[in-house]
Amino acid sequence: MKKHYILNLLSSVILLYSCNVLGQAAILALLFGDKVASENFNLSMEIGGNLTYYSNLDQYKHPKIGINFGIGSNIKISEQFYISPAMFFLGNRSVQFNPIDLNSDNPNLNAIYTDSNATLNLRYLDIPVLFSYQNKSTKMRYSLGPQFSFLKNSEMQYSSEFGDLNADFSESMANTDFGLVANISYILRGLKNGKEAHIHARYYHGLKNIFNDSFSGNENNTRYFSVIISFPFIK
Repeated sequence: MKKHYILNLLSSVILLYSCNVLGQAAILALLFGDKVASENFNLSMEIGGNLTYYSNLDQYKHPKIGINFGIGSNIKISEQFYISPAMFFLGNRSVQFNPIDLNSDNPNLNAIYTDSNATLNLRYLDIPVLFSYQNKSTKMRYSLGPQFSFLKNSEMQYSSEFGDLNADFSESMANTDFGLVANISYILRGLKNGKEAHIHARYYHGLKNIFNDSFSGNENNTRYFSVIISFPFIK
């Protein structure tokens, strides 16, 4: 029995890693979600939004709503315990600054974009691995686990009376992030054709400084709140 669970976990991780773009992930889940679903294993589509905060960021104004999209998997260990690895190909974390200066090699541009409004757009590949408990007599599930994040794109958009300027921001960022996820889910059963929807309230607490000293001399950890809806393929 343990071997069966281990094989399910390995197949889940391999399946998730084999999809490296959003479109491929969606197609894979739609084509094979129902086919691989069983009592002990299933895939799911995951979509939601988040608000991101940074612990000690200067000139920070307020967060913007980021979009999350990916595929998840659910592995039943016992009647009450589950393992749920997932991969979010869209992990957007954006914040606004006011004011902030452009710091480039072009002094003319620096003069134009002094004390500017700016939006920092960060896009991550997020891989949470949640360990869950659910009492079968309720519709609630409680989860906790690590999350590994890999920076895909970072861009600062500066605004002035002369227009917007998009500047690559990767040199000021760490390439990876790591933290812990706490998750509470409510399960909606009895949908069309016996389907379910899981509504997740999630908090992520980063444990790593994501900005280089060239941008911020303080240590900044990522923290975000998100609401995610899962559509599991089940039998």
